[in-house]
Amino acid sequence: MTYSYYEIIKTFIDQSQFDMNYSTPWHVDPLDFAVSLLRLIDNPDGINQSLFGFCGEVAFLRTWAYRDPDAVAEFAIELYKTGKSNIGDYKVKACKQLLNSTWIKEHNVPIGAAVWMICGALADSEFNFFEGSPDDDSGTGDNWLALWLKKTNQYYKKPKVYTRNIWGIIPRKSHIDHALKLKPDSYTDVIIVINTYMFVKGKSSPHIAISPSYKGRPHYVALNKPISIVNGNVHISIWTWAKSYELVISKEHFNDLFHGSIVAYSNKPKRANYYVCCEKGETLEKQGKYLEAIEIYDKVIGINPDFARAWCCKGNALRKSKRIGEALKIYDKALNTNPIDGQSGLWYNKGVALGKLDKYEEAIKVYDNAIKMDSRNYAAKSNLRIAQEKLRIYNNSDGVKI
Repeated sequence: MTYSYYEIIKTFIDQSQFDMNYSTPWHVDPLDFAVSLLRLIDNPDGINQSLFGFCGEVAFLRTWAYRDPDAVAEFAIELYKTGKSNIGDYKVKACKQLLNSTWIKEHNVPIGAAVWMICGALADSEFNFFEGSPDDDSGTGDNWLALWLKKTNQYYKKPKVYTRNIWGIIPRKSHIDHALKLKPDSYTDVIIVINTYMFVKGKSSPHIAISPSYKGRPHYVALNKPISIVNGNVHISIWTWAKSYELVISKEHFNDLFHGSIVAYSNKPKRANYYVCCEKGETLEKQGKYLEAIEIYDKVIGINPDFARAWCCKGNALRKSKRIGEALKIYDKALNTNPIDGQSGLWYNKGVALGKLDKYEEAIKVYDNAIKMDSRNYAAKSNLRIAQEKLRIYNNSDGVKI
């Protein structure tokens, strides 16, 4: 299935950049918003709540972005334009304090403008009155999460809630029995509630540094795959804070720290994560398997031809396999689409390819473009200096190859 979110976001950029009467109630630059929105949708696993207590909102947003990226784009853009939007017939509205907040402009945090805006407005709509800073959020309710999932219209029946609020007289020792029945897959989304102290009482990979004195709080996470018991310990794979974690914990501690689940059933498979696909290709490149890597990139491009990273990765694989001319054509093809995100990287990699052909003058111009697109592209700055020095030596040697 093909999606239109890239064109939706690109149309928004054109309107916001060239319409002199364009306005928004937010104190957020439209291009910053658009780029962060594209990154959110391109890679839902990269959503990072950062300093904010947005675990429930983020777990929902990641799930929705996988299921219906076009709807997320339309929702977010309407929210940016007016300060309010809808998930189905559910109304979402940011409070005046959030609209007037400049916190996200003043702090360099990984949450990104779009996630900050969406999650903040969701929190406001459930009467948490989020006003912009990490100190304002007071957490999400189980039933709000289930309601949002339902209102996306991506599920053929009402999401089921089995959480601490409705355990009733179910014995604590039965929590593991319930957990073992959870079966997340391409058609089934499972969000579970754990106490963050689970990271202290168990082992996690990658490791999260949490003080043993920290007693934790309820935390919503996505369950990646069914929970299992190995050698008497509970093995659980979760997603939170922009990463997947593998946890190993005793049954006793699991029963204490597992608080329940929210399960939603769709009749459509969720889409692939294009970033993850490209990472698989990059792993193959490191093994010297360039043809296999290119096959993966071609599949991603076939599904999402607007995904600049796949074009860049394909060009890199061609360059590394000594097919420099083909690589340059791929970089140019990607740049000609005027991608919203990733232009600096494309210019940089084109410069590397030109350097391989000793075309230093062209490489210098290309590195300049990379730096103009992203002043923090330090690799481009370093290569620019190298190319300038090689050109100087080349000219002083009367054109003799260095």
